[in-house]
Parts: sequence; C-alpha cells; structure tokens
Amino acid sequence: NQSKKKLSLLNTMSDDDWGDDDAWDDAGGDGGGDDDWGDDGEDAGDDGWGDEAGGDADEEEEEMSLEVQIENGFYEADDTRLDDGKLALTQFEKVVELGEQHAAELEDQSMEFVFKSLKNIVLLRLGFGQKDEMIASYEKLLNNIPRVTRNVSEEAVKRVLNEVGDGNDSDFIGRVYALTAKHLGGKADQDRLLFRVNFKHCELMFARGEYKEAEQQLQVLLRSCQTPDGEDDLSKGAELLEIYALAVQISVATKNELAMASLYEKTKNLTAAVKDPRSQSVIRECWGQMFGDQGQWQRAYGEFYNAFSNYQEIGNREKAKRCLKYVVVANMLSGGKSNPFDAREAKVYQSDADIQSIGLLRTAYEKCDVDGFQRALRLVTDDGDAFVARHLSSMVADFHARAIVKIITSYRRVRIQFLAEQLDIKPSEVETMLVRLIVEGKVQGRIDQVRGLLDLSASQNADAAKYSAIHSWSRALDSLTSKMPSANPPSTSGAGGARGFMSTFMRSGF
Repeated sequence: NQSKKKLSLLNTMSDDDWGDDDAWDDAGGDGGGDDDWGDDGEDAGDDGWGDEAGGDADEEEEEMSLEVQIENGFYEADDTRLDDGKLALTQFEKVVELGEQHAAELEDQSMEFVFKSLKNIVLLRLGFGQKDEMIASYEKLLNNIPRVTRNVSEEAVKRVLNEVGDGNDSDFIGRVYALTAKHLGGKADQDRLLFRVNFKHCELMFARGEYKEAEQQLQVLLRSCQTPDGEDDLSKGAELLEIYALAVQISVATKNELAMASLYEKTKNLTAAVKDPRSQSVIRECWGQMFGDQGQWQRAYGEFYNAFSNYQEIGNREKAKRCLKYVVVANMLSGGKSNPFDAREAKVYQSDADIQSIGLLRTAYEKCDVDGFQRALRLVTDDGDAFVARHLSSMVADFHARAIVKIITSYRRVRIQFLAEQLDIKPSEVETMLVRLIVEGKVQGRIDQVRGLLDLSASQNADAAKYSAIHSWSRALDSLTSKMPSANPPSTSGAGGARGFMSTFMRSGF
C-alpha cells in the first residue's frame, strides 16, 4: 500500500515555504479523512461485504490514488527544490502533466496543487534565466486562474511579479506585466487584482525614473476610478488616494511645482475622507517637502509629523526615521522651541544610529553650541539626504543668527571680527547677518562699518523707525512672492521628463 505510506510521511513535512501557509491544512482534510475506507477496500473479499461493496472500494482507492499522486508529487518536488532546482523543475512538471491528463477528474484541492506547481515552474525558470519558457509557463498559470480560489491566484501572481520586478530587464518586465493585464482585463471578478498589477507596474517605472511611462499608466488607472462624466468616483477613494500619492511623488521628483499645487488641492479633501495610512504617509511627506521648499516651515512641520505617525502605524520603520529627520529640520527652521524628541513616539528613535546625527544637531542648535553644531553638521552632511542637503544652508544661517543674539547679550559694543572668530565664519558674513537681525528687530543697535563694531549702547529711536519700516516692507515682499508661482520652468530630469506632466494630468482633473 505504497500510496498510503507516502501520505503518512506528509505529516512530518513543513508548510510550503513559498508562502502558501494553508496548503497542508487544506490538503490534509481531503486525503487523511478517507484512509480507513481504502484499507477496508483491500480486505473486502474477506469481510462479507460482497462483490458490490468491494467494487465501490476499488473505485475509491483509484480516485484517492490520483489525489495522493498529485499531492505527494507536489511535496516531493517542493522538498527537492532547495537542493536541486533542476530536478525539482522536472518533478513539478510531472505533477502538472498528471493534472492535465486527468483535468476533468480533479477535485479543487488537487487542482490547487497543480496550480502551485505551475507557480514554482515559473519561478524556477525565471531563476534559470529561461525567459521564453518562463513566459509560456506563466501564460498557462494565468489560464488556470478561474480553477482556483482568489487568494491562491492572487498570491501566485503577486509572487511572480515581485520576482520579475527585482530584475533589470525593463523590456521583459513590461512584457510580463502586459501579459498579466491581458489575461485579467475584462473579467469583472478580477478588477481588484488588475488594478494592483497595473499600479505595481507604475511604481516600478517610477522607481526606475521612467516618469513619462508612469504618468501614462496612471492615466489608465485614474479613468478606471472615475465616473462617466470624468469626476472622481469617491466609492473608490482608497484607489484614488494611491494614484494621487504616486502622482505627488512624481511631481516632487521632477520638481514640478505647478503640478504639486494642483495635486495638493485635489488631495487635501480626499485624505480627510480616506483614512489609509499607507497613502496618507506618502502624500503627507510630499506636502511637507513642498511647504519646506516654499519656506513655510510651520506647515511643513505639521505634515512631516503626520507622515511620521502614519509610517509608524504601518510599521515602516525606515521611512518613519526619514520623516523624523525632516520633523527636526522643520522644527529648527520654524523657530520651534519644543524639542521633537520630547514626544514619546520620537523618543524611541533618539538612540538609533540613523537619527543620532540630526539629534546631535538639534541639541547643539538648542544650546547654541558652535563646536557641537559644526561636528553634528558634518555627520548630517555625510548622511546624504537630498531634502536635508537642500536646506542645510538655511539651518546654518538660522543657527548663526541665534548664536549672535546669545553672544551679544552681555555687551554694549562688540567687534564684528570677534563674532566672526566665535562662529568660525568671515566678518562679511557676520555683517550680513547683523543687518538681517536689525531689520527683523531681533537686535537693537547699529553697525559702525568704519571701526568694524556693532554698537548696542546709543539710543536708536530714529534708526529703529527706519529699520521697522524696512522690516515691514520686507515682510510684504515675502508675502507677495510666496503667492506667486516659481519663475523656474519645470525640470525635465528623468527618463520621461516632466514637461508633459501638467498638460497630461491637469486635463484629467489632477
């Protein structure tokens, strides 16, 4: 009774390590429950059941034999796969061949083993670099999707696409995704999987810098989430939020400020309606960068902190740490007096190696520790974060201003050369900084350029009025320029550039 012996060995095997955790539980339910009937069938001639009973037992044994062959063949191949991939490929192919020969007789559980064997054939051929053979096997897997449950089919497709996406052959990746979309398209019960497949393809193109291609794919996805009159279908709010989140990332990557502003208006109400932290985190982070680049650091601080909280909620520790860095930068540049690391959520990251440099910078900034600030600044520069690097000069200037205000507190007159030595910068830079501080009303004094002094002793009523007027004029200019679009044309960096981004997305309501 070799079939029964093989089945009994399965009780000691581990689950399928391709991620199908429920395979053994399901298989065991069909195979194990009928073993007793097979034993009775062999002894039917001796137990008085008669010829008719014996014939039924023989038929059940034959049926069980097919199920056991498929199940045993699958687990044998899976057990071989880690040690000998080529042998496992042959074994998986035998399981598929057996399933095809008896297609009309297969129970659902046996079909599932055949389907999973096809999945492993696809993955093994991909690993061996047999691209044409892999495509043929993958097409066969896609044709069999209606014969298995949704969970099994979605897991297989996602696994294959993840493995394919790890490669560098853009043409082959596009070929696999196009084949997948072709098989899933037009099937009402596969709309969700089709959306996931096409969106994943967009993400891959974005990651490779193929912005134009990603935009075109997003257009297709957007139309699938709109009503016939072109308005957003709010019943598909989660999908819309994902589309807009990726569109925001593209506009940030291409430095398209007009598209960013349009997308901000489009998504600010949608994010309130759809509480999906995966998309919320991305959008909030991008908004924070937009406000930071515009110098609106208080608003940037709020967006970065929301993004940090959302990344924590979904368990994305790396992106949470990145946003925490941005929170610290925005806190310093907004003039925030509270330390972000005082919050319980942020405190747990304070000793993390990736956060220590920005934490040291914040501490030195708060204490006006010039030497400590310079040491921490070198560490932050070495981190290589593009957003932080863009605003390092602003952080340095803000720190110098704070340090000057603190140093001059005890003096009535102070030499500009002395301040330059304390801050380790040029006297001309100190003088420029003093002019700014006087105009902003943070320093009450005047500069004696002949003697190179900052005079804080004399009555400055006339000068104060003059500087106050200059300050008001400066603030009015700042307010006016902040409401004007950037004079710089959109960047055309990246594979597709951003030149068509606005025209493409604005026409569709982005």
